[in-house]
Amino acid sequence: MAERIPPHSDDAERSVLGAALQNKQALYDVMESLDKNDFYREYNGEIFDAMAELYLRGETVDIVTAAEILKKRKRLNAVGGSAYLGQLSGAVPSPSSARQYANIIREKTILRELIGISAEITTESYADSDSAADVLERAERAIMDVGKHKQGKDFIPLKMALDEANRRIEALKDKKKGQLTGLASGFRDLDAITSGLQPSDLIVLAARPGKGKTSFALNIALHAAVEEKATVLVFSLEMSAVQLGQRLLSAHAQVPLSHIRDGSLYNHKNEIDRVKDASVSLVDAKIYIDDTSGISINEMKNKCRRLKTKEGLDLIIVDYLQLMDMSGVGRSDRIDTRALELAMLTRMLKQLARELDCPVILLSQLNRAVESRHDRKPMLSDLRDTGAIEQDADIVLFIYNRDEGKDEDETGAMSDNMRQLLIAKHRNGETGEIDLVWLGAYTRFRDGLRPGIDELPDGVSFDEDRPW
Repeated sequence: MAERIPPHSDDAERSVLGAALQNKQALYDVMESLDKNDFYREYNGEIFDAMAELYLRGETVDIVTAAEILKKRKRLNAVGGSAYLGQLSGAVPSPSSARQYANIIREKTILRELIGISAEITTESYADSDSAADVLERAERAIMDVGKHKQGKDFIPLKMALDEANRRIEALKDKKKGQLTGLASGFRDLDAITSGLQPSDLIVLAARPGKGKTSFALNIALHAAVEEKATVLVFSLEMSAVQLGQRLLSAHAQVPLSHIRDGSLYNHKNEIDRVKDASVSLVDAKIYIDDTSGISINEMKNKCRRLKTKEGLDLIIVDYLQLMDMSGVGRSDRIDTRALELAMLTRMLKQLARELDCPVILLSQLNRAVESRHDRKPMLSDLRDTGAIEQDADIVLFIYNRDEGKDEDETGAMSDNMRQLLIAKHRNGETGEIDLVWLGAYTRFRDGLRPGIDELPDGVSFDEDRPW
């Protein structure tokens, strides 16, 4: 059986090279999407690379200069000599169509890369030396990388980085002062400091058990999906999807969670109405929940990629780090200690945030040391099991109650409702401390009270069985 010839277009390759020899702008246009490896004919790739070198050096690009570069590389005869360069220059149908010719070349390149990936997957599958999850993760990552075209280059010249920075600055010129550049969390003071949850950021939210970290993360998810129309994916390794659904209903309807769980809301007509209204409001919210217990990092990454391709993806929440495992990562990557394993997990989640260009909120436990301190204020060293969490995170948030354990007459009757959100690390901005109000019955946080602005009316307590 004759060997099958990989997809390619000799006409498109010759036309791109001819256009580049005739027109400097044409060369610039195609350099944005092509490099020498995109050419099926190796000699055409070498000619393109020679022209690209001339362009980057600021020199004239034509038959003579291109031939000189190739001669210095001792490759002129191998590519067909000056005669072939002359043929290219005279063969292009239209230099202004260089982008279209480049698109044809890229399409053929993608098809060849897919053929290569398919062959590798076939070989790995027959070898049966790695787990199916491991092979699947590599296959999906490879296919996603092909779809990115030229976004995965090894390095970017400073000029390109500055151009993009200036483009973003220009895009912000019509924004009002204080307007967010990232996804709104729904918490006034947090958004003021972070300007929203930024794409590609790994945000670690840590607290001791029972301090509300899951509720805080779900409050953010609720605001993002309902108010910002964002797509949110929640990985819940501890609670079931039904339990999270109940919490979301409680928070959105402002009905006590206990009433939803035990059915006592039927004793309160207004609560039934609020739950019904909340259900209608949430039915179109793009919140997706995966409650797979002990999900592996590879399976998590695969699901994120699929949702990103299908629906888009604006926010990922992982609850929580210490319940994750490294199964399916491959034998060569097995880790000797739990600390090193968690370090790799945080690193891979940071890479996922960058790959999908969306924020990842990673919940984590704190160790017991924080409980022995008088002010109960967490420190970065309290992050449980590994210091890599601090290293890889762009933002580290701690939830705690500094008044916990103090006498009621010293702190006031509402001290149990007061929480502090400590921004202990902020790679791209300031740190600080934010006051929050914890409405435990509704598993909901609210912005803290501002003196003179948000004072409670006399006789009103946050513990009342009513929304506030």
